[in-house]
Amino acid sequence: MAAEEAPEAGCARICGSVLYYENHSHYENHSPAPQLTRYHLRHQSRGDEVSGPLPQSLFSLGPDEASNAYLSWGLDAWESYISGYRDAARSLVRDLESLVPEWAFYPIAFLYRHCLELQLKSLIVNTNQFLGLSAAQPHGHDLKQLWTDARTLLTQIGFNATDPSFARADQTIQELTAADPSGQSFRYAMDTKGLPTLGGVGEVNVRAFGARMDELVDFLLGQNEALHVEIQAREEADDEALWLSGY
Repeated sequence: MAAEEAPEAGCARICGSVLYYENHSHYENHSPAPQLTRYHLRHQSRGDEVSGPLPQSLFSLGPDEASNAYLSWGLDAWESYISGYRDAARSLVRDLESLVPEWAFYPIAFLYRHCLELQLKSLIVNTNQFLGLSAAQPHGHDLKQLWTDARTLLTQIGFNATDPSFARADQTIQELTAADPSGQSFRYAMDTKGLPTLGGVGEVNVRAFGARMDELVDFLLGQNEALHVEIQAREEADDEALWLSGY
């Protein structure tokens, strides 16, 4: 195989789906030049090739069984969506060394944020069910309001809101909503007025961000699982009482 021809100084090329900077001398006088070295990535096979011809329908099964998703199997909808968004975010964080952090942050942050939104809505639905209140689905993308509602309901049930985990959740949600109040900042670079959506955020450690989000999601997941256990125990007790009464 012929040796690869070296690109000119300062040029960039696309290698697979990775921007590959060969020389950064052109950027020496432009901040933030040191960060540009992170784009010097070698091409790697993504492992996402499909063997054989592509299926005619966008939503159809393929010959690679491990890649098939059976969406109609009747899995819990809340859990499927919550776990799906979180697993995708964590996978990107784990693969960060082969990605460009300045690019990867946006889908990672969006996936975690949406996972959190769904987790809060699920928690509200479950606490309402436990309290015998309306099971109406909560609406909107305001995480601060969703957390306020969920926190109030958890307190009514008997959860200890003075636990440090609640204060930690308060802090994380406050920081997240300050950067992205409506769920749009990680999706779009500009708002409807043409202003930067993340104007107040200039730098972030992506792995630390993911760890903080995992901490919060794990905390909420624990509350939800505790509620599931209580609701299931109550339903089983009701069923047993009905059986003993002879219907």
